[in-house]
Amino acid sequence: LPESESLDKASYFTEVPTMVAPPSQDRQFFTACTSMIKFSQKNKFFQTRNSNSPFKQKPKKKPIATYSDPQLTSKVKLDPASCYMCFLVRKKDMREIIPDLEFVKYKEVCYNMIYKLSSCHEAHFALARLLAHEGKFELALQHLRIALQDDSGDHMYKVWYATIMVLCMDTLETAKEAFITCQKLLQEGHLMIEVFWCLMEISLRNFLTDKKGIENPRAYATSIMQIDRYYGYLAWSYLFLATGEKLKAERILIELVSKVPDQIEAYLKLWNFYYSENNYEKALSVIQHAFLKVSTNTPQLNSLINLYYTKTLFRIGNYLPCFELLQLYYMKHPEYTAYLYYMKH
Repeated sequence: LPESESLDKASYFTEVPTMVAPPSQDRQFFTACTSMIKFSQKNKFFQTRNSNSPFKQKPKKKPIATYSDPQLTSKVKLDPASCYMCFLVRKKDMREIIPDLEFVKYKEVCYNMIYKLSSCHEAHFALARLLAHEGKFELALQHLRIALQDDSGDHMYKVWYATIMVLCMDTLETAKEAFITCQKLLQEGHLMIEVFWCLMEISLRNFLTDKKGIENPRAYATSIMQIDRYYGYLAWSYLFLATGEKLKAERILIELVSKVPDQIEAYLKLWNFYYSENNYEKALSVIQHAFLKVSTNTPQLNSLINLYYTKTLFRIGNYLPCFELLQLYYMKHPEYTAYLYYMKH
């Protein structure tokens, strides 16, 4: 991965981009949220200018070198319903992707279909996905096994099965089963990002160090890079984080949000990195850019962006805009009752 001085990280995360809401969006709602972002940035600027600190300002650090790839684009648009989201989003946040009312409704439909029909692999598969979003991985695996027994030819069932096996992988047996499932998918010609990511996770856990066929996790990250450069860099940033090389991971993620600003995945990863490091100011800048740049392109993930935004505002003590935005979000999308939960807590 070549290094260059192509991006000034400090300047990137202090500038708020402008964006015009598309006709399909509620302009009043979008304008209110955008104005609130810019107003908070303006207040921060004046507070900095008017502060009479007796201490000298620290000298500015040199921009950190980033990984620059002039050919960095993304040809793959993963469905937000893909099992890849299990690797992208924190487990406890998976539940927020699906509207609460729809979640209850579809779950009831699945149970009714399973009760009325002796074998309905579609209902078992749909229910397994819902349970995975709830974090009930063991129960999801049970329904996936039933779905595979009824229809073992659907490769998406196998991909989800391998993914959930990896998520709850805690023994050598589960690691072997997940590895064998992924190997079969590759042999069948399903060279998918999700499959290679599962193999990368298995390799990182060191459960199968002596098993023939398992490769170094870097090999799987390279395979993802060959499918799509954007997701390949995401894989490398994940590897660097897993091995403790946080600075390298941060540089890659910053480059991704700079070069491919209309893809949400790097924003979510970078926000999670800063948020977990208690660097809430940078986390706020990242999620503000995500709201302005990609929220209109990913309606299914809007709730996640909104909740991350309000969480960060709360962490830095901006309580009034936090609760105002939660109220705006709920008025706009009442099907997400999670907004009410966060307003209360």
